[in-house]
Formats: sequence, structure tokens, C-alpha cells
Amino acid sequence: MAKKRHTETLEKKTKKTEVKISSGSEIQGFGAISRRNATSNTTKMTFYVKNELIEKLYNFAYWDRYSITEAFNLVLSDGLKGKTTKPIKRDK
Repeated sequence: MAKKRHTETLEKKTKKTEVKISSGSEIQGFGAISRRNATSNTTKMTFYVKNELIEKLYNFAYWDRYSITEAFNLVLSDGLKGKTTKPIKRDK
């Protein structure tokens, strides 16, 4: 019962937003990217992200004419430049 109340509280606090992905847009140096190409070789994941950061990402995507997926990938790759990204050993 407590778990159900907790879930209901989270649902009330969570803002649901719909995002439309453009069918093709320009990324500097990459040319036109279709929706299929933007999601090829990708993994679908779920994250908790601060609302202010999501709003900034939406604004960046809107003003630079990227889809949210393209904008997220650009921001993430720029943020990881110069960082240690050596692969970790994983047990299979």
C-alpha cells in the first residue's frame, strides 16, 4: 500500500512532456540526418534529469534546429571531450 502511495505521489510531481522529432535536420559536419539514422546504433535509456537542464536542452535543440536526440548526443559528446573514457572490464 505504501509503495502505491509513493508511486502516485511521484506521478503527481512528474511533469510529462511530449517531444516531436524532426524527420531531418543538419548537424555541423554530419549533413542531413533522418530519424532512422539518428537512432541507429543507439541504446534506449531512462534518466532522472533536473528540470532546468531539460529546459536548456529543449531550448538548445529548438534554436539550433536539432531533434532532442541529436541535441542530447551533441551535448553529451562535448561534455565528455578530454575526460577519461577508457572502457571498464565487465563480467559477462
